[in-house]
Amino acid sequence: MFKKISFFLLRISGINTLYSCFVTNRVYIVGYHSVYRGKLDQNLAHVSINAGLFEEQVKYLKDNDHTCIHFSDLVTLKDKNIKKPTIIYFDDAFKDNLTVALPILEKYDMSATVFVVPRYCDDANTIYMNWDEVRDISKKGVEIGSHTTTHRSLIECTEEEVYHELITSKERIEKEIGKVADVFSYPKGRVNAKVESLVEKAGYQYAITTLYGTNGISKVKEKPLLLKKVAPRVYESLNEFKVRLYSFNILYDFRN
Repeated sequence: MFKKISFFLLRISGINTLYSCFVTNRVYIVGYHSVYRGKLDQNLAHVSINAGLFEEQVKYLKDNDHTCIHFSDLVTLKDKNIKKPTIIYFDDAFKDNLTVALPILEKYDMSATVFVVPRYCDDANTIYMNWDEVRDISKKGVEIGSHTTTHRSLIECTEEEVYHELITSKERIEKEIGKVADVFSYPKGRVNAKVESLVEKAGYQYAITTLYGTNGISKVKEKPLLLKKVAPRVYESLNEFKVRLYSFNILYDFRN
């Protein structure tokens, strides 16, 4: 209840609108998992957003001057005058990323990054994309990254296990799609200094955590493996999404 009241006050007070006008030179990384249309799979209820609401959010980003980029674009971002650079990404590579989310993104001339777990792709099922589907979505302009080989929480693994999760997933993805896969999403967002150093050693250029906030362009260069995210809730309205995108991040952004 407190959160709802806070979000409401931030919106009607004009603070959210004001903040959105001034914060145009930070990187917004907006994270999702599954997007459903029709009947919701109750097993995915905590991570699956309705397609109608997802489309409202994508349209809002497009209509409010967010420029859709990939993680690979961050390397030259400082040299470009891009307003509200925004990355949309999906963890786990659910089938609906291809069948439901991608057509919505394409409708608004947007793209995304999908973080793949090779074990999920190997296990033929109705939930996760298989390798043919991963190749298909990659050919359609979606950036493919790694989410480890088996989706283990890396801070609970030995150094050898962490490195194996990082290297085998990267090599497998690159073999399957024929492209470099050098962006990474930490399973459950769990990371410490040792894991971060191993991610760098494994050859990843950028990595996304579950830390809240947007990313200053200078910080992207200084801390490329500790990027912060905007995390829409699957049950929140478009108005709540607007606050979570902007003024919700004030304290997180000013900390660094």
